[in-house]
Amino acid sequence: MDKISGFLLNKQTGKLKLILLYRYFSMIITSLFYLFGQHSTSMLINAGVIGSLLIAAFLVKDLLIKNEDHPSVIRWIVIAETVGITLLLLPTGGIESPFIWYAMNPTLIAASYLSGMFCWALLVSYMTASLLLSNTFFMNQSVRYIDILNQNSYLFLVLMLITIVFQLFAKLTNELHLQAVTLEEQGKELLQTNKKLILTNEKSNEAMEHIMSLYQTVEFFSAQDNVKTLVKTVLDFTGRLTKTPASFCWLTAGNQYAPLFSSKNEVMSAELQTLLVKSWSEVKERKNPVRIELHGKMFQLITVHSTKYHGFIGIEKSDEFFDSDGRLLKFLADLCSVMLERFYLKEASDQFLIVEEQNRIANEIHDSVSQRVFGLVFGLHSLKKKLELLPKDQLIDEIQFLSNSASMAMKELRSSIYQLSTKKQGETLLFSKIEGFLGDVAQLNDVTVVTDLQGDEEIIAYKLKNAIYRIVCEACGNALRHGKCKNIKVSVHITNNELILSVVDDGNGFEPSARLAEKNIGIGIGNMKNLIYSFGGKITFTSKLNQGTRVDIVIPFAAQNQEVVGL
Repeated sequence: MDKISGFLLNKQTGKLKLILLYRYFSMIITSLFYLFGQHSTSMLINAGVIGSLLIAAFLVKDLLIKNEDHPSVIRWIVIAETVGITLLLLPTGGIESPFIWYAMNPTLIAASYLSGMFCWALLVSYMTASLLLSNTFFMNQSVRYIDILNQNSYLFLVLMLITIVFQLFAKLTNELHLQAVTLEEQGKELLQTNKKLILTNEKSNEAMEHIMSLYQTVEFFSAQDNVKTLVKTVLDFTGRLTKTPASFCWLTAGNQYAPLFSSKNEVMSAELQTLLVKSWSEVKERKNPVRIELHGKMFQLITVHSTKYHGFIGIEKSDEFFDSDGRLLKFLADLCSVMLERFYLKEASDQFLIVEEQNRIANEIHDSVSQRVFGLVFGLHSLKKKLELLPKDQLIDEIQFLSNSASMAMKELRSSIYQLSTKKQGETLLFSKIEGFLGDVAQLNDVTVVTDLQGDEEIIAYKLKNAIYRIVCEACGNALRHGKCKNIKVSVHITNNELILSVVDDGNGFEPSARLAEKNIGIGIGNMKNLIYSFGGKITFTSKLNQGTRVDIVIPFAAQNQEVVGL
């Protein structure tokens, strides 16, 4: 069916091809019958007749191809050919000529391209002319036309039936042509729809990738204390998800801090900030996106609220804008509010934890060590008064008792210290957390994980420990999600001068020059780089397609305490 539709889709290669094919076969057959038929004409005349017919056939073919879309021209071509075929009957035997059947060629053309009335008028004219010629030149003048018609009724009946078949054939080919055109248009529409679906699917997959990275970023920032870095990351996500050329964020924490403003369009930063300050009182209670205009450019912004911070997150609208209804911007604003709230709660939680631990230590020292020290002081005071009254043996016993009490106080104090110190207990918190995470990764993703953890983790600060753990999580997550690896090796070596971390996988790999370009760098890798740079470290990616990836990180302890200053 597809081949038939394709064959009939183009008139010149479909219907016209069939018409020309019938013309060539009919010409060959009628010429053969004429050459080997019983007639007295010479071979030279026969050759001239067939040659003339061949030349006329090619002329008609060329004219028909050139004027296929011009019915008025085709009408004159058909009339001229019919007249020529009628005249051809004179030297070839009149109504008894084999070429009487060749007249079906102009009839077929008329049935295919012209009206039905014209087709039948053409056939009737041809039959009438052939009767007149036959009666005038080849029969006795006394024979009536009605007798000639009766004698050749089968011939005229066949010609009419063939004409009906031709008309049915023309109707069928026209319908098939229309169906083929309709199918072609529907195919084009389906292709356009498919392209739109593919584009939408690509955008959805890209958005899902960003959202997955966004989830990791939310977890990452729950343990960090830098709002400025948080805002920068949110703006990066906003630009990637909405395809906006510019994004901005304005936050204030009341009178305690100066407003924080961050924008990717530094030229408009001051003007935008002034406009946002003026707009804050009017739109701060609105929950839906608000539009503002600046220098002929349209911006869309939405409020962000948390316990401590309030402000805007906004974008510049463009032709490639991916968030026409503002739902994505609202989602990002809500997420930013959640991240700021978690940030604030984390600060409060850390303060409560410190106060609680201080109270616990104070209570523990008061209930045990403090009581023994008080008893020791009281005993010494009592012994001082009785020093001259007690005999030597009793004095020695009193001193021994006080010594034992002091030893017990020291043991209780040392016990409290050991309970507070993971180093004293021989625990390695960082290494334990890394091994626990990698064990879960190996079990859940059916991969092999090898660890090489060496050194004294107590010489590095808590923030660096937390950063190393987050980097290991991010690097292993990338190896699984993007690299589709089966084997991962994580090495952490801590020396007196530096920390060396490496994560090696056997996954798909990538081209570093393209993947690590500023415009193509992912959120996860960007977070890793920013975190490493905040500690004064260096990070290197080594990878090739289908040959895995290696991430090497070096952090010198001299720069360990460097931090990014934020709001």
